[in-house]
Amino acid sequence: MADWRDNDYTKNRNTGVTPYEIDDLIGREDSRDKVNTTFITVSGTASLLPPLPLGRRNYIKVKNLDGSTSVSILDSADTTYSGGYILVAGGEWEDNTDAVLYITTLAGSVNVQVYERSSRFNYR
Repeated sequence: MADWRDNDYTKNRNTGVTPYEIDDLIGREDSRDKVNTTFITVSGTASLLPPLPLGRRNYIKVKNLDGSTSVSILDSADTTYSGGYILVAGGEWEDNTDAVLYITTLAGSVNVQVYERSSRFNYR
């Protein structure tokens, strides 16, 4: 009868040595920053900024690519256009934040570029 220890991967390792990185076990990546650039079309309905936010985001920059229409960056989907930060046509806004943000416009649709950065470590 075979001994159960014949299939034990730990039998040939030194005591106190882990044969794998803990990050391999839990699915995380290394400590380098991640960045993501998203192009979205904003309408009159408040929507997430961006629709699929980067996990552990700590920085965001929004650029209004439209030449004539402004957008409003909101802290809640229930906030009105005038209650947010108005980003004029062609303007940019940036902040070191991990807040959940929304965006809307008053007229038609507006193209916006969103740049996000996240870090494994959030020092705030």
